[in-house]
Amino acid sequence: MLLSHKEEDKLLLLQMQENDDNLAFDTLYDKYWEQMYNAAYKRLKDADYAKDITQDIFLQLWLRRKELSIDNLVSYLHTSVRNNVFKWMEKEQRYTPIPEVLIQLGI
Repeated sequence: MLLSHKEEDKLLLLQMQENDDNLAFDTLYDKYWEQMYNAAYKRLKDADYAKDITQDIFLQLWLRRKELSIDNLVSYLHTSVRNNVFKWMEKEQRYTPIPEVLIQLGI
């Protein structure tokens, strides 16, 4: 019997949670990394930050595997990308590049 993508993802998540299954995590990582990277890059237009955000999302998925209750992995990952992009943008807005400060000061 063939499983749908959503059912397969649920099974892999369950294996991660109950068995600390690295192979299940690797399968999900390989399946969704590029898609999440592209979603982050589309918003940021910066390859390095997009990679960092994508890596962080999967790191958190692994670290929090025991406590997470995920019904739809794709939606969860896309929401995580969006939220991390917003956090990054907020952080970047707090810092003004030095050349801009010098121009504003007339130096």
